[in-house]
Amino acid sequence: MRNALVAMMLLATACAPAPAAPAAAPTAAAKPTAASAAPTAAAAKPTTAAASTGQTGAPIALPKPEQTSLKIAITALEASQLAVPLAVDQGIYKKYGFTDVEASYFDGDAKGLQALVAGQVDIDLSSTGSAIASQLTDVPVVITGMMATVLTDALISSKDVKSAADLKGKKIAVSTYGSTAHGAILLSLKELGLTDQDVTIVQVGGLGARVAALQAGSVAAAPIDISLEKDLTQQGFNVLVRLTDKPIEFGRSGLALRKDWMQKNPNATLALVAATLEGQNMIWTQPDKAADSLVKWAQLKDRTQAEQQVTFFQQTGRRDMRWSKEAFLLAQQVQSAANPTIKDADVTKAYDIQWLDKLRALGFDQTIGLPAS
Repeated sequence: MRNALVAMMLLATACAPAPAAPAAAPTAAAKPTAASAAPTAAAAKPTTAAASTGQTGAPIALPKPEQTSLKIAITALEASQLAVPLAVDQGIYKKYGFTDVEASYFDGDAKGLQALVAGQVDIDLSSTGSAIASQLTDVPVVITGMMATVLTDALISSKDVKSAADLKGKKIAVSTYGSTAHGAILLSLKELGLTDQDVTIVQVGGLGARVAALQAGSVAAAPIDISLEKDLTQQGFNVLVRLTDKPIEFGRSGLALRKDWMQKNPNATLALVAATLEGQNMIWTQPDKAADSLVKWAQLKDRTQAEQQVTFFQQTGRRDMRWSKEAFLLAQQVQSAANPTIKDADVTKAYDIQWLDKLRALGFDQTIGLPAS
């Protein structure tokens, strides 16, 4: 049944306190005024094409999408998922034949996954754990591109928690169980010589909610993106673990589609990956525009903070949106602590790199100025 995956991911949630309500977040849509033809059935060799307008190579013609409207779930208002809102703001999806693109915020992986499984959205920006777990259900989800494969969280603690001993028995905030933030907690605890049995992990929501919980004193620690470390340490908070000190490849944030949707809409999938890859690359080529989008979507009051996040992401993000099998294997290993059944999943079925390979073979990477990798 369709809810099997959601039930699997949220099993541990049933007895936990409900997450704090997130602050209002923007919903944006790209709605060009020019009318387009109604979506047509998938064709092996469509005659209508969309084209890249990159500046370093000749335009690349892509088949017209079978579906010209898209609904996308963004699950973290951070630079790791900035490629999509940036591409929306810059009209990049329109270039590839999508006439109506709506990107909406869902607070955390579990809510985005639930919307994807229910068919409320076509694409979900999610962690690899969701895709891996879905292979054991009747609604498998496939990652077609990875925006981030390095955990950039630090385990930030309250002023009175300065060591592993101080942390024992205390509460640690997470977005949702089984999420990337949960994985960051488990890896951080391992660095401290602790396990999840030594602390109480509570769900509070996305990055903003975790920062607020830490500042309010309702939790003793939380995984916080390292771009905010300086600001929080100036407020007197402590850094117990910095995961970037020992960077490892971990499937953090990917472009997730239902397998049945992908099979039904191969042209739309190719165009979607192309547009998102161009948006991802723009974070490096046009960082000012990237910062503007981050300010808008994350509702930041301080543009300097957005600039810092963009600059840091340039050092840790996957510009080419590619990954290795190890990124999924580690995610499987870490997140099986929250969902033991994930150990039985075949991680190779949770991703499909053919779309990125097709674009590269067409010369798309060169067209948008993407460095060879």
